[in-house]
Amino acid sequence: MGYYINDPRMRARGKAKFILDNFDAMQLTSVQEAREAFDSGFGVICVIDNLQFEAAGFCYSERELEEFARPDTRTKTWLSMDRVKAEKLSGFNQ
Repeated sequence: MGYYINDPRMRARGKAKFILDNFDAMQLTSVQEAREAFDSGFGVICVIDNLQFEAAGFCYSERELEEFARPDTRTKTWLSMDRVKAEKLSGFNQ
C-alpha cells in the first residue's frame, strides 16, 4: 500500500506546484537526484500525472522509490522535503 499527500486544498492537477508553494519542498531534476535525496535522509515525493488527476506518492522506502522510478508513459515530477514532514503529510506510520 502506498502513501500519498492528499491535502484537502489540493486540486486534481497542479499538485507539484502546490507542494512546492506550501510545504517548503524543492523540485529535483531527475530520478538520480531523487535517489541522492533519499540516501541523504530527505523525504522524496513523486508526483505522477495520471491524465485525469495527479498523485503525490511518498517514497518511504528504497523499494517504493524504485517502483515510482520504473519507466512508463506517465510524466513524473520529483520533489524533496523534510522527511518528518513528508511522513506526516502522507500519513505514513512506521
